[in-house]
Amino acid sequence: LSRYPRELSGGQQQRIGVIRALAADAPLLLMDEPFGAVDPINRESIQNEFFELQRKLGMTVIMVSHDIDEAIKLGDKVAVFKSGRLLQFDHPDTLLAHPADEFVSAFTGQDSTLKRLLLVRAEDAADSS
Repeated sequence: LSRYPRELSGGQQQRIGVIRALAADAPLLLMDEPFGAVDPINRESIQNEFFELQRKLGMTVIMVSHDIDEAIKLGDKVAVFKSGRLLQFDHPDTLLAHPADEFVSAFTGQDSTLKRLLLVRAEDAADSS
């Protein structure tokens, strides 16, 4: 509280931007690389907190990310574009299990089976038992 915004690190500025966006209580939030300037150590915890807040508030969020793991983790649906053309728009599990083409397959990575397993939350697994 005793510093000006220009005196904050990039990651701190990103956090403040996310908080300000959530505080606006808008029905739709457009975020461009919201966690891009956050170091990897803090990124996951901030993503988890954001995910829980977004769910709790029931807010619709459209997020731009070049990080497929982030998109899969946070998105209900993921859109993959190449040269301005939409290649696939699907649930993360469908995107990983059935990529539309070679580009989508390469973009999602060779570890798509592991990524699909990570999508299953403990409570979801318990509910299906």
